[in-house]
Amino acid sequence: MKRESDLTRDVAPVRRRIYIACGVATIILALVALLGVGFNVISPSPTNYWVGGIVVIPMFAALGAAWFCDAPGESRTNVEKASELTRVWFLVTAISQVTWELPWLVGDVQGWMHFTANDHWGWYWWYYGVADTRYLHSDPNLWAMEMCAIIGGLLTLFAFCRLMTPAKRDIRQHIISLWIGFFGVAMLYTVLIIYYVSAIRAHFDFCEHTVAGMVVLFFIDNLPWILAPLIVIPSIPMQIDSLYRKLARQPNLSEDK
Repeated sequence: MKRESDLTRDVAPVRRRIYIACGVATIILALVALLGVGFNVISPSPTNYWVGGIVVIPMFAALGAAWFCDAPGESRTNVEKASELTRVWFLVTAISQVTWELPWLVGDVQGWMHFTANDHWGWYWWYYGVADTRYLHSDPNLWAMEMCAIIGGLLTLFAFCRLMTPAKRDIRQHIISLWIGFFGVAMLYTVLIIYYVSAIRAHFDFCEHTVAGMVVLFFIDNLPWILAPLIVIPSIPMQIDSLYRKLARQPNLSEDK
């Protein structure tokens, strides 16, 4: 008989260690680059290309661990794997929006984001702006897209926090959290599609026309946001369906209180 999926199960210690290691590696990479460039110890470029290419590795490692890395003796269903991968992605994308897009959104309004290679403490935003110069010269359409991205990021952060509290064991609350995260990820992916379509329509005129700028920053740096939602978005209805089926099998839970 097929085992019922348990979407409230705790993360296995082996995967928790991988997630922590990936997070620490990302933070160290970002801080070394930021402080190194800020104190003029490291050159802003090609540091931007190296960081843009390497930073996606721990992201993919965490996502891969969520799906493929079972603990010894552990046997997870696909829905359980999808549930853990979803939570990992909620956190990853939320951190990105809060630490990069949100400060840029505020800084752009204040006129602070017009960086050059000589503005070393602005490297955190300049490193991507050399591939998309709209981030360095301001663009109202881009600002509107990023505003929507921030809303999506905050929704995924809210959903993640709800899923990490005891409320996740309440089936109804779990379902609500997943719907919130679904709308957040869907909003972010819609913005991403608009972003690339607008770039294609503009013939990439606002992009740095070098192989490194176009490939490393404009595409590789965005790979997690291109690929992960293709798994997360369709998996959320699967999780919700599993929870509704569980709710239906428990009459005491399915009745309105």
